[in-house]
Amino acid sequence: LKDVIDILWFYTKDSFKIENSYNNKILNAIFYAKNISNRRVESNILELDIIAILNKNGYQKATLSFEYICIECKNIFPIYFYRCPHCNSFASAKIEPIIIKRASLDSPISFL
Repeated sequence: LKDVIDILWFYTKDSFKIENSYNNKILNAIFYAKNISNRRVESNILELDIIAILNKNGYQKATLSFEYICIECKNIFPIYFYRCPHCNSFASAKIEPIIIKRASLDSPISFL
């Protein structure tokens, strides 16, 4: 699930079935970081663990964003790619989570 963490992060609470995820370390860490679950699990993803610690200590202004790095040419892109736009390498995208300041606590980010 580390390869789809960017998709899982933006799901809402209603999209998950928490009772079916107790065996998955990354899903439990995402639930804990998003205050969906109270079951604390270390995920071995530094940014996800930092968000979880910040949220549990009352700092609600941090969230995750993602950038996509080509492992062949090391260029960074804002959207996922199957073939690198720069060097044309196939299946070379690596997802990197980054901690950012949340835009607003009252409304989710809208890209429309």
